[in-house]
Amino acid sequence: MTPEEQIALLEKQLKQAQQDADAWKTKCEQQKQEAASQIAMEKARAEARIEQIETKAQRRLDRANDRAKKKDDAMKKLRKETEHVRAMAEIAPHILAVLIESCAVIQEIAPNDPFLQSDIIRELSNKEQADWEVTLNDKMIKALFIKGSEKTTAAQRKQEYDEMLNTATPMVRTVERCLNQAGRVVTNFVQGAALAAEDAPDDLLLQQAKKVAEIASPETEKAVKRTSVGRQRVKPRELPPAPVVEAVTVCSKCGNHALQRGKPIAMKLRTMETLINRLVRQVYKEYVVVRCEDCGRVHLEWKHPDVPVRPTGTLGQSVVITAAVANAIGLPLHKTQEMLFDKDSQFGHSTLGRNVHEWCEDYGAPLLDKIAQELNSQEVVVADETRISVLQSKHQGVCAPKKDSKTRQHDYIGVQCSVYGHPKRCVKFGYLGSRGKDAIHDFLKDLQCKVLVTDAYAVYDSFCQAHTDIKHQCCFTHLRREIMNAVNFGKLKEKYGNLTDDQLIETAREKADQETLLYSFCSVISAINKIYGYEKTVKPKPNESREDFLERRRKMRAGNPKQLVDIIDKTMEILATQLTQKKGNKLYEAVNKTVQTGAAVVYYMNHREAFRHFIDDPEIPMDSNSVEYCIRSVAVLRKATDHKQSQEYTKSLCTLLSLTETAKANGIRDITGWLLDFGRAYFLYRARASLQTKIDAGGKLDTKLRSFAATSADGFDFEHWLPWNYKKATPQA
Repeated sequence: MTPEEQIALLEKQLKQAQQDADAWKTKCEQQKQEAASQIAMEKARAEARIEQIETKAQRRLDRANDRAKKKDDAMKKLRKETEHVRAMAEIAPHILAVLIESCAVIQEIAPNDPFLQSDIIRELSNKEQADWEVTLNDKMIKALFIKGSEKTTAAQRKQEYDEMLNTATPMVRTVERCLNQAGRVVTNFVQGAALAAEDAPDDLLLQQAKKVAEIASPETEKAVKRTSVGRQRVKPRELPPAPVVEAVTVCSKCGNHALQRGKPIAMKLRTMETLINRLVRQVYKEYVVVRCEDCGRVHLEWKHPDVPVRPTGTLGQSVVITAAVANAIGLPLHKTQEMLFDKDSQFGHSTLGRNVHEWCEDYGAPLLDKIAQELNSQEVVVADETRISVLQSKHQGVCAPKKDSKTRQHDYIGVQCSVYGHPKRCVKFGYLGSRGKDAIHDFLKDLQCKVLVTDAYAVYDSFCQAHTDIKHQCCFTHLRREIMNAVNFGKLKEKYGNLTDDQLIETAREKADQETLLYSFCSVISAINKIYGYEKTVKPKPNESREDFLERRRKMRAGNPKQLVDIIDKTMEILATQLTQKKGNKLYEAVNKTVQTGAAVVYYMNHREAFRHFIDDPEIPMDSNSVEYCIRSVAVLRKATDHKQSQEYTKSLCTLLSLTETAKANGIRDITGWLLDFGRAYFLYRARASLQTKIDAGGKLDTKLRSFAATSADGFDFEHWLPWNYKKATPQA
């Protein structure tokens, strides 16, 4: 091999050795990187494991702290209850005195009752005071007082009241200040726009604002601020006299004295006495059936002042109606049951609710039908609807949904009512289900009115279009709300609220050509406020007939309010050319649907004529505030209970709301007393008629009444029990 070949071979071997070295170096780097990556992964796993262990340990520590805190709270509560029980033990003699007195009253109410005159009552009256102080143990005192407000002392209650008052007072003042500032901004802007209109005679919007400013604001009497007399001592309530049950000696049908008398029949009945608060006891309901031997007329002597809902019921109507009225004003039924019945009373969770539902079906519904007949015949009716949650419609809760029913997240209740000042004011609630056209039309189908006052919901428009003899008056309060949302008074107050009146007027005058739209909406709001001001100037006078009052209102509306309505209409018409476009022959839609100003103009223009009917008819109100006031009870109940279980019980709730709101509208303060009087009269009428049917069919006088006959309610006179008639006949109501 030549030297050149040897050199070439060596170079080739050297080159191969370098390549092998580079390959080995690369492999080492890869192994190094893999090792580093594996180390990092193991480190991350270790850190995660450590963090998991620390989290688990912290949770255990938190649970241990929670258990310790609960034990500490339980010990504190136990100490407070023990101290309270000791304090209540000091007033045990007073409790005993009330119990003895109540037993004496019960003896006077039912002197012939064998149960009440037993050895237990006599022992209670004759037992020595010292023995009963031992008998009144901790358990009884807890059952009477531990859950009530008696746990707090008078000083603590006063401190809590002062704290709430101190918190609420600044909030009330802030709201009043914002309202005053908003009204001041609107008034001064209208005046500034009126001044700017003098320099721009061709600006139609500013000219309309000038017309609003030229109409003087009505002079209304300022409300006199009354000085609070503070908390007064409440006089003890006297027990109502027990009804005197006179023995039947003469037949009311034929006047015969020959009567056949049956034996006294007694059945258990739970009732609530008014002497001791939240005391429920079990008595005997006793009655005697008397039959005239000449004409066969059946008479009924009911011995106890309370009656059941149904003949075989075990709850008295005093309990049921008290719970029903409380439910209608916002107190849930289960809360009422907790207050009336303790855990040892062996009452089912649905007992009270079922009895209330049965009372609404048997008593409330017939009375509501008579009220609805009067409402349907009135010339002007105000209507609206509100939301309520029903679990059955959501396919939730304990009640199975109806077959082929669709799931609804929200149900609705419809409301109809009379106008303010009507001598026979009526309120009717009805379960709608959905808020669709068919449901609302079905709710309004029986109306025979000439005018329907509502908001501008399209369903009411379609109802009035289908019934051409009914006019549709839209609510100005809803219109003002739409415009105020478009103006955004929050930003307006922040921007101009600190300026003086002169500065506001000058600002409006200088920026009239830039913010004409804002000033136009302010002029509309000012015009609506002036119309409301003129409405307040005409109030019923003492001993003034309704015809004279309506005539004064008609003359007032024909003046400045009519001009203000014309100005509002003209202003909205001009704004419609800028912010809306025609959607058909009569309807409008906003050019820019994302801007609230266009929506406010569309709201008015699509119901243009419906805002003018009240000018020509003094009977028509300019808003639906009367029905909004009735809806407050639903809002209160919605906050308290959040939902109803079934649709059937929701219908019963509508019956209760209708009766309570109708009673309020007619000035009946003792709603429970009215319903109790009606319930007793209706029960006794149906019971006598049912017994008459049974005895005529060959039954005995001593046969117990198990149920009402199908025709037992025929001939009952509801007229006396309608709220307006009951109010006249019972002034103390």
